[in-house]
Amino acid sequence: MLPRDDLHLEMEDLGDAVKVNRDITFEEIEESESLVMHSGVGSGRRRKAPGKCKSFSAWLSNVNSHKCMMYLIVIAVVLMVALVGDEKVELEKAKDHDDFVESTAGSDATLPVTPEGDPAVLEKKKEETKSAPETEEKVDEKVDEKVDEKVDEKVEEKDWGHWHFWDGDLENRPKGDYCGNARNRDITAMDFPDNAWQTDAVYVNHFLDSASELITRAKEAIYQEYGHGLPLTPEQSVERNKMFHIEMSDSPSGEFSTMGGWTNKASFKGLARRLLHAMMTNDNFTVVLGGHSAAAGHGNHFNQSYAMQFQEMMSPIFDRFGVRLITHNLAMGGLGTIQAALGSSSLYGNEIDVILWDSSMTEKNAADFDLFCRQALLGGNRAPFILGAPGANFNVLKKLHEKTGADVGLLGLGTRGVPVTIDEVQVSTLPWATQYLVCDEQSADLCKDNKHKFRTQCWVDRPDVTPGAQAAAVGGTASWHPGFRSHQLTGRVISFWMLQALEDACDIWQEITIVEGDPLPDKYWHISEHIDGIKEKLAAMEDSFCEGNANIPKRACRVALQGRTEYTPRPDPDNTSIRSIMKPAKDGYVPEALPVLYDGFDVPNPSLQLPEGAFDVHEIVAARRRELALAYDDEGPNAQWDGFENNKESVPTTTFAKNSKRALDESIVPGLGYYLGCDGSCPKAGYCDGTISSKCGREPTNNCLLSGHNDGRGSIEGDGLSGWLVMNLNNVKEGLIMIKVSFWNAPNANPRTNGWTTENNERRILRGKENVSGMQMNDVLMNESTAKEANEHVERDLVEVSQVPADAIFEFAINGKITTWNKEQLMEGNTLAQRTVLLITLLDDEKMSEKGTPEDMEVAIRLRGCGRACPLALSHIYWG
Repeated sequence: MLPRDDLHLEMEDLGDAVKVNRDITFEEIEESESLVMHSGVGSGRRRKAPGKCKSFSAWLSNVNSHKCMMYLIVIAVVLMVALVGDEKVELEKAKDHDDFVESTAGSDATLPVTPEGDPAVLEKKKEETKSAPETEEKVDEKVDEKVDEKVDEKVEEKDWGHWHFWDGDLENRPKGDYCGNARNRDITAMDFPDNAWQTDAVYVNHFLDSASELITRAKEAIYQEYGHGLPLTPEQSVERNKMFHIEMSDSPSGEFSTMGGWTNKASFKGLARRLLHAMMTNDNFTVVLGGHSAAAGHGNHFNQSYAMQFQEMMSPIFDRFGVRLITHNLAMGGLGTIQAALGSSSLYGNEIDVILWDSSMTEKNAADFDLFCRQALLGGNRAPFILGAPGANFNVLKKLHEKTGADVGLLGLGTRGVPVTIDEVQVSTLPWATQYLVCDEQSADLCKDNKHKFRTQCWVDRPDVTPGAQAAAVGGTASWHPGFRSHQLTGRVISFWMLQALEDACDIWQEITIVEGDPLPDKYWHISEHIDGIKEKLAAMEDSFCEGNANIPKRACRVALQGRTEYTPRPDPDNTSIRSIMKPAKDGYVPEALPVLYDGFDVPNPSLQLPEGAFDVHEIVAARRRELALAYDDEGPNAQWDGFENNKESVPTTTFAKNSKRALDESIVPGLGYYLGCDGSCPKAGYCDGTISSKCGREPTNNCLLSGHNDGRGSIEGDGLSGWLVMNLNNVKEGLIMIKVSFWNAPNANPRTNGWTTENNERRILRGKENVSGMQMNDVLMNESTAKEANEHVERDLVEVSQVPADAIFEFAINGKITTWNKEQLMEGNTLAQRTVLLITLLDDEKMSEKGTPEDMEVAIRLRGCGRACPLALSHIYWG
């Protein structure tokens, strides 16, 4: 096979010496190659020397190596090009594509045929009319400007290049999802259809070229955004590379926390494998964040949170690579992660590639973090790369990696390369992204000042919606909540992780297929064997941190659990709610979701607009100017606000469980006295899946409709007159069922049972004097202020169960078999796993797992004997 077209190089990738067409020395080549290899920035895969080829002198000692010889040839060609640089100028002036092809005749490179009128040609012609990049003299002039004048950071000052790859044989490619029938999409090489792009060496060759160039552009754009753009001295290059440097070692040093982070080589290789898999199969690549209020982005708009900043930065790049990036920010204010981790496969998702934990303020013990990690690895169809934010327990990650082969890492802050803000005058000379981000001791108050730290706006007037009174800014501007610039920097750090892993993936793809041909052999990108090995070893692992939590069943650390909840955000919210598994009452009643004030996209928000002159990294990676905040749809970052008349969209509706399983005891009849209420804070209205396309918080009572935040705490609420709350659980295999409940809501406050004296108000219904199930949703909803007043009377952590009246009876039934507890038994049968996380284990039958046959089960709960004086709220149910 002919080698890749490594000779077809962009001159700007060859360094400053080539750009000015001067002579270069072997020492300069060696120094430049060393810098590029350590920075990971440059021409991407073509600059990374395989094996021991780490310097020019090392290359000379390995001339018998095929790969080293190839790179030696490339260096020779670089020298030749530098001596005859005028030929490149002539090539760039060639406007006719046929002349260009003719001028390159005889080279080994296979060039794509550009059809007449192709956007790449038009873009090339536009570029040829642009002015040349700034000279060194112009840069020096800028340095001499007055300190009170802002430096213009516009992208137009530099020609960054563009994506120039397209499929010239698209019409002949096989149609349909030919990878979809394979487990985890691990299609074998022999099963790729004829003419599939994965088997086309020419396609792959040019795709990898363009991918490498895009990765380089993205890295350089981020550096430019933070004031570290080219040109740089060797010393400056070394220093800037520390900003996002990922330390790869068996144990982290003390420096990684201010840089990009830490991982080990095997884990990072696992991340690259996942990315290769996604590219080879045109798969989704899913990133999930679980954490507390700071991770959720409180004080900022939801789209300013670092998870969404990562999505906005990387989605256009993944799109170019044929991969759909999906990022869920599932963090929640005031809580840890345990309430979602116990049902991870449903409440975090079952197709996760990377999962982040950021909950150090609310989960300080190793057991909770270990549970989060284990359920993420056990619960889904995949075993995600686990990335811990600052505060994550390294020992938990170390043990999981050593015992199971799980891929792990720790996220850094990226502050190493941020210039210090000194005063109000000096800060105006800093790049927009770095202003007020890091202050010295004398100017610390500047960085803490909310007018610099946060940038929000709750409403933009529009003719089709008239909201209630709106706040001036998003709430939650606590001192411990990071501002929008901090979130953006963290998003860039995560982006650098992905860019570096993508670069490694492209290197592997190129280096292997040079020798073995296309398609890339299965062993380099299939994921099923890796996933299976992790899950099997984890299930057999000895007791560790997780088992030390006496407030959860030990088996929760070893068996995969499903879950349903009324908390948001959650993936696939229509099918992961408790309401989706509730058996309707005889008349079909099931509590309804909150109504929304309006549908469709929000109007562009000025608070999300870049100021004039600020550097726009998105323009580089997506070839667009981010004039205002974009609206995203389910197809990616393409749909935007299109006026009021064209911007209508219905919110998906929930399909409720069918009456598919008959109870053994006919007295277990679904009750009429339940409603969707508030569990501390209130549920959100709209579609709240934690993605950038979510349309959440649209309830009429919201006083900041444009905040975008998804985290709300709903529950199915009732009392001693509400009757049975009945649910159908599918695929119960391990014999483990738990519920998360609370008893802290105010007594006599259930709007559904107002005026009742019997369970389900049966006598009044029989006489036909009242149709309870006919009540309107607006009649039974508690607004947020009412919920807060109702809940303020209880110290939840200490006495919530003791608030239950002495004569209360708690009952639960599994497949019709009823268990009855008095108050004393209820007190003994619950555990407080974490603040506000009160758990009751309904079933823990290890023998059931030995049968090996999953079952569908009917589970029901109720309180009785205490009338309206004993509130009951179910927020979560877990089973496995």
